Amino acid sequence: MRETAVGKTDFELFPPANAEEYRSGDLIAMETRKAYEYEVWWDNKTYLVRKLPLISSSGEVLGIAGNTINITNHRRTELPLEDAVR
Repeated sequence: MRETAVGKTDFELFPPANAEEYRSGDLIAMETRKAYEYEVWWDNKTYLVRKLPLISSSGEVLGIAGNTINITNHRRTELPLEDAVR
């Protein structure tokens, strides 16, 4: 997927609602100058999204680094365990 994603915006790669959510995460990380983490549901899977502002030595926000991890299996096993503890 990397080859098809390079140079494209979230709006060119994802459905509008998801792209809007990803863009919002970018803006929060850039405005707060702190890492921002959230979960999204897409294509019947749960993902953990992490955004990190890229800040120059002079303090200017240059952009965003991010990664997405599929946590679907983790969430599926976590819920029954939480119910068992209750």
